[in-house]
Amino acid sequence: MIFSLSALVAFYKGNALENDTIKNIRKHDGSEYDIIDTPKVLNWIHTLWQEYKEPNENECCDLMNKILSAQEVWDEDLNSITELAEKSGHYLHLILNKGIEKAIEESKLL
Repeated sequence: MIFSLSALVAFYKGNALENDTIKNIRKHDGSEYDIIDTPKVLNWIHTLWQEYKEPNENECCDLMNKILSAQEVWDEDLNSITELAEKSGHYLHLILNKGIEKAIEESKLL
């Protein structure tokens, strides 16, 4: 579940926020796709990602800490779960730097 959360955050990274959608490009074929959610969520996650263009592992943990602390999204501060920010930050860093397949492989999730 922690890896899935990290993958969701990576998915929301996107390139630009336009007309209440986050625009992104598929790495494997260069095609564009839209990430659609509520404007509040899209603006929130896009703003957070703007602080972390190419994050190292510590910055990924910091980003996850900010995301997990959003009580308005989760109805509680998920940082109360021991090591959730650190583990999800580690997975996020792997996903961003090695791609989802390699991250799964290196994390020994299969």
